[in-house]
Parts: sequence; structure tokens; C-alpha cells
Amino acid sequence: MRSHPYIEAIVKSRALAFVYGPPGSGKTRLGLEVARIAEALGFGVSVIATEAGTSLAYRAHKTEVNTALSIDDMVMRVVRGALRNEYVIVDTVNSYYRDSPTYESRGLLALASAMMRLSGGLALGQVSFDEQTAPGAAAVEKYASTVGITRRISEGKYMLEIVKPSRKLLVYEIRGEELSWL
Repeated sequence: MRSHPYIEAIVKSRALAFVYGPPGSGKTRLGLEVARIAEALGFGVSVIATEAGTSLAYRAHKTEVNTALSIDDMVMRVVRGALRNEYVIVDTVNSYYRDSPTYESRGLLALASAMMRLSGGLALGQVSFDEQTAPGAAAVEKYASTVGITRRISEGKYMLEIVKPSRKLLVYEIRGEELSWL
């Protein structure tokens, strides 16, 4: 596996990155790649899934994953990982917020993001089918040093558009178990 130098630099910086996109746009596979990079750099990694399908995808790639059953559970798991100074990956960070967009859930989403900013991490978010942004994105973006959007280009090919701190396009391909940067 050859990691992309830009992605590796983001992980090394231990800042919070927030990447969102529609279903099927390669977010989970990108999360797996980031987990592998963090582990290769010697970081402890805590992967938290908020949806059953996502949890199964990580397990299929032999990545240990914790499944959060509620927004409170997600925040608790993020705080535990951050306090252990682990690189925390949450896939899908806005899942429970999408279900219940309240003032309280927005505050919990912000708390999870603030904790991930302390230890470093990747928050993956899903856009609504009829929207161009992720519900709850504002609560996460203000804590993130890097913000990106994923899109499916064609069968097996995906684009990661970095929109913060500056514009950058990265293209990757997924073939079986391998993610390759093009």
C-alpha cells in the first residue's frame, strides 16, 4: 500500500479532518485507508461506526471497530479514544444528528468534534439525498483543519475534493481490497 503524501501529512498532523459525501462515494473506504496510515505511523486508532453496514465494512477489512448505538454513545466513545490519545475515526459522525437535529444533538456533535480535534481524527459525514451539504456540518467544520467532499466518478473511481484549507483534488480507485491513488 502506497499512501498519498497529502493524506499522510493530514494524519501525521493529528488535526481533525472532516470528509462528507453521498452514499456510495467512497467515504468508508477512505476511512479504512486513513486507519491503516495512522496505524503505520504508530498511532493507536479508535474506529467508531454509527451504522450497522459501516461496521460490517470495517470488520470485513479486518479493522477493529466499535459500534455506537446512540449519539450519547458515540460521544462517549470519542471522548474515551481522545483521552487515550488515539487517532479517532467516526463513520458516520452525523448519523444520529440526521435522525434528530436538535439543539442538544448539535451540541453533542460539536463536543465530539472538539475532542477529536485534540487527539486527531477523521469525521466522515453523509449528505442528505436532496442536499449538497451534510446535516450538522457546521458543528463539525469549525473544529476541522481539513474539510473534503467525496464523489463517485465512475465504477471504482472516486474523487476527494479538499475545500479547506485550500482547494485540492485527489482521485482514488478501489479494486478489491486495494485503494490506489491516481
